[in-house]
Amino acid sequence: IGTLFVSYDFGRTLGWHLKEGRDFSRDFPTDSGAFVINEAAARYMGLPHPVGEFIRWHNEDHPIIGVIHDMVMESPYRPVEPTFFTLRTDRRIHLIMIRLDPNLTQRAALAMIEPLGERLDGYFHFHGLRGGLLLQLGREREARAAFDQAIALANTPAEAAHMRQRLDRIATETARR
Repeated sequence: IGTLFVSYDFGRTLGWHLKEGRDFSRDFPTDSGAFVINEAAARYMGLPHPVGEFIRWHNEDHPIIGVIHDMVMESPYRPVEPTFFTLRTDRRIHLIMIRLDPNLTQRAALAMIEPLGERLDGYFHFHGLRGGLLLQLGREREARAAFDQAIALANTPAEAAHMRQRLDRIATETARR
């Protein structure tokens, strides 16, 4: 079972749909110890109506306040994994999720994320997203700089390797021209 630490806005940003119960809310201080689970987790635990039940985690009981419909969060070729979602507003979040309208052009999407640059300058994912949009717009020099910044901020060797692959593709495509 996977556990994701999320913010109050995670579900709304992701666009998850509640099957039962409710989402996290700032109006309920007790939500800081609560869980929203997906349907796969409810099936795994054998709970047909899990809202109001408790999950024993780190020697404490935590209420289940909501159940969301299963959604693809990893590979679309594998079954959805049972997942628990819980709030963690007291620590640095290592993943940034920005939901963009798929009908936006790359130029419009870039214009939407650029104002976030000052606040998100220290995050690997921001620079990777920005580099990808710049590359799609044909702004290779700026894309290279964004990918270089993402590599410098990478938390793991795998993240850095992924950005290096993006840079290698730019070099390969430039050499072909």
